[in-house]
Amino acid sequence: MTMCMRSGKWTFMVLAAALGASGCSGEPSPDTDGDDNLATDQDAVITACAISIAAQETAVTLGQPIHFTATASCPSGTPEIQWYQKINSSWRTVGPYSTAATLAFDSTGSVVGTNYFYAAARKQGTTTPVTASATITVRIDDNVASCTAVRLTAPAGGATGNVGSAMTLSALATCPVGVVPEYQFWVKLSSTSAWTMLPGYTTGPSSWTPSSAGSWNVRAAARAQGAHVAYQVLSGSNTVSIAGPVNRPPVAGNDGLATPANSAGTVDVTSNDSDPDGDSFSVTSFTQGAHGTVGFTGGTASYTPATDYVGSDSFTYTITDAHGATATATVNVTVTNLAPVAVDDAITAPANAAGSVDVLVNDTDGDNDGISVTSFTQPAHGTVGVAGSLATYSPATDYVGSDSFTYTITDAHGATATATVNVTVTNLAPVANDDAISTPSNAAGSVDVLLNDSDGDHDLLTVTSYTQGTHGSVGFTGSVATYTPAGGYVGSDAFTYTITDALGATATATVHVTVRSVTPGCTISIATTTSSPVYGANIHFVATAACNTGAADIQWYHKENSTWRIIQAYSSLATLDFTAAVVGADYYYATARTHGTTTPVTTSNTLTLQVADNVPSCTAIHMTQPASGATGHVGVAMTLAAAAICPVGMTPEYQFWVKLSSSSSWTILPGYTQTTGSWTPPSTGTWNLKAAARAVGAHVNYQVLSSAISTTISP
Repeated sequence: MTMCMRSGKWTFMVLAAALGASGCSGEPSPDTDGDDNLATDQDAVITACAISIAAQETAVTLGQPIHFTATASCPSGTPEIQWYQKINSSWRTVGPYSTAATLAFDSTGSVVGTNYFYAAARKQGTTTPVTASATITVRIDDNVASCTAVRLTAPAGGATGNVGSAMTLSALATCPVGVVPEYQFWVKLSSTSAWTMLPGYTTGPSSWTPSSAGSWNVRAAARAQGAHVAYQVLSGSNTVSIAGPVNRPPVAGNDGLATPANSAGTVDVTSNDSDPDGDSFSVTSFTQGAHGTVGFTGGTASYTPATDYVGSDSFTYTITDAHGATATATVNVTVTNLAPVAVDDAITAPANAAGSVDVLVNDTDGDNDGISVTSFTQPAHGTVGVAGSLATYSPATDYVGSDSFTYTITDAHGATATATVNVTVTNLAPVANDDAISTPSNAAGSVDVLLNDSDGDHDLLTVTSYTQGTHGSVGFTGSVATYTPAGGYVGSDAFTYTITDALGATATATVHVTVRSVTPGCTISIATTTSSPVYGANIHFVATAACNTGAADIQWYHKENSTWRIIQAYSSLATLDFTAAVVGADYYYATARTHGTTTPVTTSNTLTLQVADNVPSCTAIHMTQPASGATGHVGVAMTLAAAAICPVGMTPEYQFWVKLSSSSSWTILPGYTQTTGSWTPPSTGTWNLKAAARAVGAHVNYQVLSSAISTTISP
């Protein structure tokens, strides 16, 4: 405590030593009246508090309370007290300032051993000065029972070891019943005084790997598990002698080798071998396999199986390091069977006829094992039977296009291979039947040559070429042939025509012509004044007819679904109003005969009109689902969708077409939909898909057709 004074009379009262008081601020005035009245005189007074503390207990068990009492006073106010405990060389506060003069301190979390406490006092409402009490001590005992003795059981005194080789450490402690001891081991070179504590505690043996040669001391420390001290008991030390590192043998790992029958295989057996000391090592001996021969080049083993052997085998080899230590491992050998090789085949068969192929002719087996057909699949558009190695394919009735099936071959060891037989079912050619025309001399005669022709696949037929008659000229309008005899010619004549189906197959037939001598007859031609006919609207026809023996009666015909029917019976009317009932090509003709007779009858030209639909047409379409390049699986339905551009107010409806990429024939899926369609792929391969669209209510199969997309179908 330092006081600063001037000359004059002063009165002092020393209350306590103020912590940290050093120096003065300002100067107090001297006592001038001599009455020493501290309340009224300008005396210099240090207003520090006084405090002392005591503990009810001198020792407690960890977790039990310590009861402290403080005696504190301040000259001019109420004292408030704050308590302190010393933890790990640092003081910490125990709660805030309080006017309470007692403290029940929870010892949980304190260190085991001697603990230090003091308290500080200050006048309530101030922060300084602060007075500290004297420091008192209380011993805190562990709440875990203590082990009483420990001895080192391993290593024994005089034991030896090597640098780099682990040494087992163990100890045995004497502890109360139910207490589990845990150990820590200490080591040091005998020439030093500082012990090294091996990290961690263990309830059983531990290990220590000496780092250098020499005489080492080893001891054990023990404590009850859960104790709050570093150790409770310490053993005496044993001395061990550590020599330099000992050579460790190399480590040989087993290897595997796989090779096909009748072929040698190799393996570097040392690639997975090692030496813990880093010594070099090499293969020094080996055995032979039971079913093959073994050779070594350096660390690489070569195994050659016995001829045609398939199965397992093994041999051993030994490696030796630079110090003569050895290790042996096994090489396990698998000699694999060479699977047969199945090569794709092809069958070409006409529609409605079977085709065959010997599928084994181009198949092989690398081991020359016998091979046979053990299974086969059925195609999408036909049936298959196999007799021996001969596969026979029978297409479905009238089917034309591509198909395929697979077959599997198996060798003598059970290995298999599968190949595909690609089938092409050829188109049925059309059948053209001869026709006849009978016409009077100097008059043309006509016949629709397709009326009696047919196509087994129901393909669309067209006339693609024809010849001229010897005694007359020939012309064609669509499928109608018109023969005009040379002037004055009477007799027989003939010409040929060729028809072609949608796939390019052709057939030829003859039209036999009879030119009769002049007899009563008529001429007739028809025309229309309706320039742009529309479905559902009237078409106005005009006939120009004349008969050489009287007035002409006219009968009108319309071609519906490939069949001509009478739409107005014979009458003298030379005009006809008829409601258009088809969209596209629409065919009409008329016949004339002399009024009052039934023969001869003259046939007019056939009039072909292009009738427009009365429903506006969609103008564009594209596929939206699946995306081009998408994949799918046989038997798993795929969603089909398209988007069409149609006039305002018109709703499109869709139809979907599919075909294998290798086929030129499209399959039209049945029905129309205004939303999405579904298609279940019948076979694997690359498939093309496209969509057709028409406005709802249209009278055509479709108005627009999308581009094709591709999708790959797998099993």
